[in-house]
Amino acid sequence: MHKKRKHSLRASTLTEMLVVMILSGIILLSVFDGLSLFEKLLRRFSGELDRSISRMEGFYRLESLFADTDSLRQERDALVFYRAGESGWRIFREDSLLVVEYPDRPGDTLFRKIVDWRTISTAENNEGIDSLILVHDTTTLRFGVNRSPHRNAAQEIETLEKQYRDED
Repeated sequence: MHKKRKHSLRASTLTEMLVVMILSGIILLSVFDGLSLFEKLLRRFSGELDRSISRMEGFYRLESLFADTDSLRQERDALVFYRAGESGWRIFREDSLLVVEYPDRPGDTLFRKIVDWRTISTAENNEGIDSLILVHDTTTLRFGVNRSPHRNAAQEIETLEKQYRDED
């Protein structure tokens, strides 16, 4: 007859169990520390990304304001944007913020950390302002009034047509 063999598990000693528990604890602590470092790094990168997106949004919004205007005037501490002879919106500095004020809705912050701003007038446009230079934190941004030749040509054509209509 066959003898039945008993399969038995070899018992671990207390020392072996303690070593396994200590190693498991060290591994778990290392993994959790690594995860917390990764979380801090991710938070830092997402904050930088948010600030970059905010700067780009302010840039494009100010660029579109300049594209829609035909002249600028300095009034007190603000730049007033004109379109077709009527004042539309204005921008001004409040501490280190650049704020835009619309006539039909509340104002909004375009940029934070503005160090300085300068305006430039050209010889042909002595009474008005042509360009704006913003010194922003680490970069210098330049914006100019859109003097589109198409717009000037259209205005010139309109004036010529009015002259011919008046002659008839």
